[in-house]
Amino acid sequence: MQRSAIRISSSMMFCLALAFPCYLRAEGDAAKLYKANCAVCHAADGSGNTSSGKALKAKDLRSDEVQKKSDAELAEITTNGCRACGNHY
Repeated sequence: MQRSAIRISSSMMFCLALAFPCYLRAEGDAAKLYKANCAVCHAADGSGNTSSGKALKAKDLRSDEVQKKSDAELAEITTNGCRACGNHY
């Protein structure tokens, strides 16, 4: 019984160890995507305080208006670009 518990615990730890770097890589990929596709208008801090952002009236991603959007709404905007400002990725 004790050996079985040790095997299960070891297997779980091994799986977690494999999954953790994938999580970190995914976060790194998101940061790269934001920097490449969004920061030009929304700025590194999400404020929209760039020359392009001001010209296109980019939303401040930190604002209550944006933060109140559902995950589905944010996914739609992120996937298809912001139609209101003409950005399509």
